[in-house]
Amino acid sequence: MGACSIKKGTLKSINLQNNLSSEELASPTLIFSKRNDHTLDFNYVDEVIQQFNVINESYLKYYNHISNLDKVNQNSNSIIVQHILTRQIFIAEILDNNEKTNNCISLFSNLFHQNLQDSIEIYYNCQQYTIILNYCNGGSLQSFLQNQSKQISIYLVQKLLGQIFNVIHYLHSKSIVHGNLTLKSFEIVDQSQTIQLKLVDFFQTIISDKKSSQKLKYSSPQLVKAHLENQLIEPTFQDDVWSLGIIVVRIVFNNHFFTGNSFKDFLENIVQGKRNKLTFVQDKYYHEIQILLNQMLQIDPQKRINIDQILESFLIKSFNKIYKQRVMSPLLQPLQQILFYMMAEMYADHSLGYLLQLKNVKKITRFQLAILIKKKFKHIYNQSQSLFAVNKIFQEQSDLQYLELIIRFTDKKSLITKKNLLKAFYNFSNQQHFITINDVLPFFQEKEIQLRQAFLKLSQEKIDFPLFSLLMFDYLQSSY
Repeated sequence: MGACSIKKGTLKSINLQNNLSSEELASPTLIFSKRNDHTLDFNYVDEVIQQFNVINESYLKYYNHISNLDKVNQNSNSIIVQHILTRQIFIAEILDNNEKTNNCISLFSNLFHQNLQDSIEIYYNCQQYTIILNYCNGGSLQSFLQNQSKQISIYLVQKLLGQIFNVIHYLHSKSIVHGNLTLKSFEIVDQSQTIQLKLVDFFQTIISDKKSSQKLKYSSPQLVKAHLENQLIEPTFQDDVWSLGIIVVRIVFNNHFFTGNSFKDFLENIVQGKRNKLTFVQDKYYHEIQILLNQMLQIDPQKRINIDQILESFLIKSFNKIYKQRVMSPLLQPLQQILFYMMAEMYADHSLGYLLQLKNVKKITRFQLAILIKKKFKHIYNQSQSLFAVNKIFQEQSDLQYLELIIRFTDKKSLITKKNLLKAFYNFSNQQHFITINDVLPFFQEKEIQLRQAFLKLSQEKIDFPLFSLLMFDYLQSSY
């Protein structure tokens, strides 16, 4: 892409703007429509600067490639990138410009669901689209199940199936067939115990005509038969229901519904309906799951239930119990913030060096940050864009402490991982088995009252590693 000049294209703009929520502060996008510089009027720039729907530039102007992150799954068309200004991490998915891609982008721009991977920006350059997507670093659903030493609990079954069924129901309600559902279609957002799934293969599924052997294992008898006969047929809603049934078998029983002496035998067994017997479990929930599976995995697609009927089934309705989530005391929030800042400093590179001159400023104003950003990124952003960026960083606050500023320039998801937490805990606790207030307070004397209140809420006023992980993952999820 580097050999291609950066110039405006002639593509028709896709209208994403009307569908974006103004309250969605998580999006760090800082690419704006071009206009002449204006005076330092922060309110004015918020009114006049609007996001482009398709940005006719190379994404490389605003993002840097970074090396692989822990448990981040990529396909051949995706790259891990970091925004040059905000330092937030994303996935850049690169697609050739053709009719299918254009239709897919137009379709995706109108989709918003909590279990569907979010798109942040769309670039067009050198006859290619680049879709900037939020990334997941909890691994694929397939790898999660492979790492389970025993059958997962019925509560976790409920949690996983509820999310999977809901996002596919959403697509079907929009008259969209996925057509290639597998366990790898779903990735886990982060590495916490709170498992949130995202459907991540929307673009590759819609655009590709090819079915890998992995995907054929989840395909309906009709699609498999067409493959064996070298035919190409369009997948249907009923085909998605079949794939969901195979996914349910893998999640609940950790087993394969079909097998064969060879891959061809395996496919022919799917077409003929020669299935394996499932493990019998003396439990009302598992009994209801088997009833549901029999309805989902009918060889005749006309006899399969649809996604609406799945959600209305006795099994899914019986799952609708309220499970109380552990709620952190508000008094712990300053401690969580300080611990995260300590992690940010521990893993810091030199990219935020230009902010060091603000370290001893008690209250950093928008104007002070705007001056620094304008100077540092003058080759990328004009004055109006710099002001808009500052507004995004400050959000509703009139001023920030240096600690808060660094936190907002740090990607939480890529920092709060199991591996990083273990190393940080070992460092903060001085190689002991717990962190005490004496390990933290000397560096944050101005926060003494809040720190003492927080440690008083803890058992024995100490933080062991499980509690440290719980505090940090809770802090991560509070930012979503």
